[in-house]
Amino acid sequence: MTENNIENTNNKKQMSPFSSLPKSKKILTIFNYTICLSLSVVLLGFIIAILIFGDPTNRLVACILTLFCFLLPFIFQYIFKTRLTPTLVTIYVVFVTISAFVGSCLNVNKIITFFDKIQHFSWGYIACLIGLFYLCKTNEFDKLKPFTIIFIFFAVSMATASLWELFEFAGDTFLNQTAQGTAINNIVPVTDTMTDILVHFIGSILFTLHYCLDRFTHKNLGITSIINNFKIKY
Repeated sequence: MTENNIENTNNKKQMSPFSSLPKSKKILTIFNYTICLSLSVVLLGFIIAILIFGDPTNRLVACILTLFCFLLPFIFQYIFKTRLTPTLVTIYVVFVTISAFVGSCLNVNKIITFFDKIQHFSWGYIACLIGLFYLCKTNEFDKLKPFTIIFIFFAVSMATASLWELFEFAGDTFLNQTAQGTAINNIVPVTDTMTDILVHFIGSILFTLHYCLDRFTHKNLGITSIINNFKIKY
């Protein structure tokens, strides 16, 4: 092997092995894998049943998207060879379980009308957290100006809201779902979509205010601890 090949091999990004994690992180990682894999199997069963017996409650797209959401952290880690912070993954997994699986796949959104809005509001906050995590993993994070950091994690959050609504629109348009409400004269009202984006926006604003209070008052209100945790390489 040439010297260049050896150098490239040494520089190649590798995800840290499970055995190197602290005990608490191992427990969280096992919890995350167990929930994601178990509910992924359940969702596959739902999807197969819907394809065989029909979809009277319009849950096909919700089940497919939720299945993808459960697999997304593992796909990310496989592609980028970076272990996500177990605490962040746990927050994400719990959110997807409550909002997407319970709310959409089990139709709780239809029973509790405001449940869907709570989901979108919560995701606005969590998506900013994910954007902040991405920034913390860059080598230039400490050199970035606070307003640059705010702009990026806020943009990441709003982008996820847009993508989700696009998926809902596609499902309603091409698969006859009703995620955005029941069509009237073949036209789906935009009120549900815009309200979802609005409450997501409010959740993102709340995280932004939390970040600003922590960073500009120089008091640790949780964000500083989160950033320090995100910087740890697992």
